[in-house]
Amino acid sequence: MAIGDSFNDLAMIKAAGTGVGGANVSPEMRADCDKITEKTFDQGAVAEAIGRWVLPDYE
Repeated sequence: MAIGDSFNDLAMIKAAGTGVGGANVSPEMRADCDKITEKTFDQGAVAEAIGRWVLPDYE
């Protein structure tokens, strides 16, 4: 899984098994993302992605 929000992250998102965009991902990149978080990076998008899609059963 790779997570990003701008064009400098695009190659990483495409190469990853699962490409995740933050809520504030560039509109042109949304189609390249497998999943989109509800939070922006300033709000904790990485923590959300890990909690939802990597460790959903971890408490």
